[in-house]
Amino acid sequence: MNKRNHLETYVSEQSINSDVVIAGIDACFATVDKPIIVRDQASIHLSNNAIFEKLEDWKERHISIFELPAYSPHLNLIKIWWRFIKYEWMPIDA
Repeated sequence: MNKRNHLETYVSEQSINSDVVIAGIDACFATVDKPIIVRDQASIHLSNNAIFEKLEDWKERHISIFELPAYSPHLNLIKIWWRFIKYEWMPIDA
């Protein structure tokens, strides 16, 4: 999601793991002008060597990678957006 509220999505019906994250990132790069990966400390981002191997590939393709600290929801636009949906848009009994 960018600051102009444009969200690129990748839909998967399987369990989310490192391979799905990689596929989603690679699929979205074709539609983004200045791609930036914002990476948090989620286990799917850290549990598999495949992610670390792709980081070098992405850097070579001039894709910026921004590493979030361990706990930083205020820096993650998706977390801000989700908090807004959860507390402003959704009814309490949802």
